[in-house]
Amino acid sequence: MSFLLQFWRINFFSLDGYKVLKGSTAVIFIYYIHRDPKHFSDPDRFDPDRFLPENSHDRSSFAFVPFSAGSRNCIGQRFAMLEEKSMLSWILRRYKLKTSQTRDDLHLSFEIILRSEHGAFVQLEHDMTKNSIEIDFSENIEINHPKCVHGPTL
Repeated sequence: MSFLLQFWRINFFSLDGYKVLKGSTAVIFIYYIHRDPKHFSDPDRFDPDRFLPENSHDRSSFAFVPFSAGSRNCIGQRFAMLEEKSMLSWILRRYKLKTSQTRDDLHLSFEIILRSEHGAFVQLEHDMTKNSIEIDFSENIEINHPKCVHGPTL
């Protein structure tokens, strides 16, 4: 996720009493927009349900913009979302995730994307209650199993 948007203004404009002069560079910190209680109640709480259509219909479409917005949004958005869903689906079907870190432990680094300076440590505990198939993706293999969905080779 990008932590800021940067753009250059050609013309003068005023915003909430602040004057932005012609040629100025404006920076929008997306990180803080995503944590604004005006848009999200209890913004620091993990709550994926806040993004369900019934919970977000009154919210501005610009309140959550992890890939920017408008005609110049991130060209890799679709690929990133597909990759994320594939990997999360694969991991969550097989493991329980645990961590002892808090957000304060992460020491966020504001680069072109938002990241943790020292990484985020997650413990993967194999979920024996789930009927999973272990696959080694380091080599091309043919899988003939009724529970496997055939698709392109990863």
